[in-house]
Amino acid sequence: VEDELKLFEATWRFVAIEAEGTPVPEDLFQEDRLILKGKQFTSSVRGNTTQGVYKIDPTVTPKTIDITFTEGPGKDNSQKGIYELKGDTQKICFAAPGKPRPTDFTSKPKSGRIVQVLERVKP
Repeated sequence: VEDELKLFEATWRFVAIEAEGTPVPEDLFQEDRLILKGKQFTSSVRGNTTQGVYKIDPTVTPKTIDITFTEGPGKDNSQKGIYELKGDTQKICFAAPGKPRPTDFTSKPKSGRIVQVLERVKP
């Protein structure tokens, strides 16, 4: 787990987002960033900053991720998800708070799921 966490440590930019089966227009997230350090995250989305903690389990298939918001919009909410991490690209599928963990990387209408694709920002 510790080795996998080190692979996450970076600033990431969103390259694609699909919410409940609908692609989100790129101009709505092109300035957004996600910073991962240790087990903490800071997300800047549409001018709103949120912070929290995350934990991963790379030993299961698909690999799982759980996030808990500690500051900002959504404070004290948690989400369950799955992820793929390949080189400088990560793909995450999250369920809405209180919904069961996704088992695949799909986001159908009324599913409460969001699929995000992010790329590592080069220093």
